[in-house]
Amino acid sequence: MTSRTTQDKTVIKTSRPRVYIPRWLAALLAPVAILIAVSGFTAGPAQAGGSSAFSVTNAAQLLSNPLSLQAGSPDADPVLVGAGDIATCSGTGDERTAALLDNIAGTVFTLGDNAYDNGTATEFANCYNPSWGRHKARTYPAAGNHEYFTTNAAPYYSYFGAAAGDPAKGYYSYEVGTGAGTWHIIVLNSNCTFVPCAAGSAQEQWLRHELAANMSKNVLAYWHHPRFSSGALHGNDTSVQPFWQALYEYGADLVLVGHAHGYERFAPQNNNGALDTTYGIREFVVGTGGKSHQGFATPVANSEVRADTYFGVLKVTLHPNSYDWQFVPEAGGTFNDHGTALTHGIPNVGGTPLPTATAGTVTPTPTACALTFSDVPVGSTFYPFVRCLACQGILGGYADGTFHPNNNITRGQLAKIVSNSAGYTDPAGAQTFQDVPPGSTFYDFVQRLASRGYMNGYPCGGPGEPCGTGNLLYFRPNANATRGQISKIVANAAGYTEPAGAQSFEDVPPGSTFYDFVQRLASRDIMNGYPCGGPSEPCTAPANLPYFRPGSSATRGQTAKIVSNTFFPGCNPAAKQ
Repeated sequence: MTSRTTQDKTVIKTSRPRVYIPRWLAALLAPVAILIAVSGFTAGPAQAGGSSAFSVTNAAQLLSNPLSLQAGSPDADPVLVGAGDIATCSGTGDERTAALLDNIAGTVFTLGDNAYDNGTATEFANCYNPSWGRHKARTYPAAGNHEYFTTNAAPYYSYFGAAAGDPAKGYYSYEVGTGAGTWHIIVLNSNCTFVPCAAGSAQEQWLRHELAANMSKNVLAYWHHPRFSSGALHGNDTSVQPFWQALYEYGADLVLVGHAHGYERFAPQNNNGALDTTYGIREFVVGTGGKSHQGFATPVANSEVRADTYFGVLKVTLHPNSYDWQFVPEAGGTFNDHGTALTHGIPNVGGTPLPTATAGTVTPTPTACALTFSDVPVGSTFYPFVRCLACQGILGGYADGTFHPNNNITRGQLAKIVSNSAGYTDPAGAQTFQDVPPGSTFYDFVQRLASRGYMNGYPCGGPGEPCGTGNLLYFRPNANATRGQISKIVANAAGYTEPAGAQSFEDVPPGSTFYDFVQRLASRDIMNGYPCGGPSEPCTAPANLPYFRPGSSATRGQTAKIVSNTFFPGCNPAAKQ
């Protein structure tokens, strides 16, 4: 397996089984590794006709790793194929590129400006549909500026339907591949006048949430306007810098764009557009779908390959630990660009910030991820989980810089942590509990969970809990939360509703208060128990089930681990509580 790593964060990325070669044989096969890394017919100046040169991509990376052969057929790995700037009724370029799609299996992407000139319903019906439209059932589109020449890009959203995402947003995500070979694909809307792209916008916050929730996967993103481009008419576009910034911080590998009518490949670049062969994002400009050619201006920094003679499509094959690219020209075209590169880990950009998000998803306040607590050092049991939640503003420490991971978690603290992790932002409503009045620290969080039935209170009238107006219940926000209570709250907030299954713990039998919730978390390996045989916990043959201890108090460290593994598995998917 490989790992995506920052200075103080490791997210495990599993890969296919590997067959390792002895060192003596690896040395003999080293030239093969170089050949694998060679990308043909690329480099330097803009390519015209059949002129070409070779470039070596990631040869050093391939040779620095133990040489390995992945089991399984590479043909089974997912393929994305497509382009932008596509269909016009005044030309036949889109017919020629659609003919390429006819012979390439996989998921089709579009990079915007799908139907010229104005993205009208007539242009989609008469210009796009007869060519690329025959692949509509396997297409995930992005919107271009020409789509928005018609009010709210309505024909674009009508034509593609649910595949184009929410018409009010135009950004969405999907996945290709399975298991260790899964890639998370993010489609963004770079028409920033209509759907804001700025840092802090709903779209940028959603992007950060998507990235935080999928840190254990490789990521490819695409949209219309290029962050970097040598195009004669459409050059660098800084309006999409917030996209690039977030993607770099989270270790994304690839970005595909259009708008500039030509083909351009960039070397991997960091968040500031500087060459970064370790963590950089590789951008492809693929405005070659069939509309026209626009030529190039002076090449911008890190531009490796440029060509605008032929229409064509980019085919990207996504492997667990690498990707292949191939520019496929229209019939008769002689320009080609292909290569292979390894995926990479997550950089440390002054501490990687984790996300905010739109309503209905996680909405923490971003905090510098460099923060640490003196009593939760790097390498300690709860470090990755505490840091994961603290960096999102979901939990905090004490004024002296400590976290106290072994202190018990209170019911009020638990309400805040779970409510924020689940992304609940609805109005708190009328007071439910006598001891949690409006304006108190945990009021909003307690009310949101109580309104959903996830946390309950205790009848008034007990010692120190007199009945007042309305005979409201008492919540006891400063009382310790138990493991059973945590299982109920977390399982409900995560939406786990499947049948509970066979009994896993001696002290949580079927029919008991927390049985269903404990089983649902245990089946996911989020909460485990303690071996039988301890004091007052005898083993019962033949199962000798462990004990869960549902009435025991949970610590702050344990709670961080449970909540992190439930709502943010990408923070550390290997370890469970």
